[in-house]
Amino acid sequence: MKKLLTTLIALTLITGTFIGKAFAQNPLFGKYGSMDNVEYVCITSPMLKLIGGGSTVINGVEIKGITNALKSLLIINAKEKNVLEVMKKDYQTLRQTDGYDVYMEVKDPDSNEHVTTIIGHNPDNDKEVEVVMSIDKSGTSHTFIVLTGKFTDEQLAKLLKGKS
Repeated sequence: MKKLLTTLIALTLITGTFIGKAFAQNPLFGKYGSMDNVEYVCITSPMLKLIGGGSTVINGVEIKGITNALKSLLIINAKEKNVLEVMKKDYQTLRQTDGYDVYMEVKDPDSNEHVTTIIGHNPDNDKEVEVVMSIDKSGTSHTFIVLTGKFTDEQLAKLLKGKS
């Protein structure tokens, strides 16, 4: 994960002027960009289109086939206890927000990971969604992977299966 985050940070620096657009998607996640002890990567549509044909795997999720549908990809990772508490609280708030539904929940006792995927639909455009994956590793780290974009039903189904 560390290697991936380093690569994504480098790519993000190239498209730094577009980061402000991603914050407009969900202000809940924007605050993490300025927090200490948080790994924060935001990649927007122009960079994702450049990646387009390459094999891109984020936490085991292949996004190669959906890069053109994505508006932004956001990865937030933290290990500090005080930040973990904020992340868990924010996630619970988001999970209870109207328009967001739990699509998948997996608890893996071997890796001590609890992964939940929720999806929020834009009421003005039923194809525009925000997919939020919350990965809690037994209270030692927490990761958000947030994908926003306009997906076909087929793309969304493949994404939820971990393939695109």
